[in-house]
Amino acid sequence: MTLSSPPESVGKPAPPSRIWHSFMTRLLFKFILPRLRTVKIEGVRLDVSGMSL
Repeated sequence: MTLSSPPESVGKPAPPSRIWHSFMTRLLFKFILPRLRTVKIEGVRLDVSGMSL
C-alpha cells in the first residue's frame, strides 16, 4: 500500500442503499425531529420542546 494510490471507491457511484440512507437521514433532521415535543424512553415521557436542533 502506497500513499499515492487513490482509494478504490474514488469515481464510483454510491450504492442505492447509501443514497436512500442519506435521503432518509436528511428527511428525519429537516422535517420529523423539529416537530417532536415529547419522547417516551423505557416508559419515561420526556418533554423535549425546549431543545434546539
